[in-house]
Amino acid sequence: MKTLLIALLTLSLTACCGCRKNRSTVPFRGTEWHLTQLNGTSVESENYRVTFADDGRVAGIGACNRFTGTFTTADMSLDVTDDLVSTRMMCLGENRETEFLQMLRDVDAYTIDGDKLMLIRNGDVLGIMEVFVEK
Repeated sequence: MKTLLIALLTLSLTACCGCRKNRSTVPFRGTEWHLTQLNGTSVESENYRVTFADDGRVAGIGACNRFTGTFTTADMSLDVTDDLVSTRMMCLGENRETEFLQMLRDVDAYTIDGDKLMLIRNGDVLGIMEVFVEK
């Protein structure tokens, strides 16, 4: 029942989203995503990246540190476990790494629309990611 409620909330939330495109076949797992919006604020750096692997591992990079952990999914729910570990280099410039990693831990659902991955908690979009294409 909880999963159905999350899916319905996600659908209604994204129905009028300005970032909405057409549904696509971009897979959630195995795609490298980069963060474009965090807690309602644009993120200019392409360093904030994450990949959800088929084996239940999540890995990526924040401002300058690499991280890894585990996740589970069922339908459109997403649980990134609290066991995320990361390197501890000092990052220069804009650093929202702590906020990014906390957002990943807080997410309870996701939806993919076009080339965008929306990470959701309690019906609110915490982060928007796009398919990463190296420039």
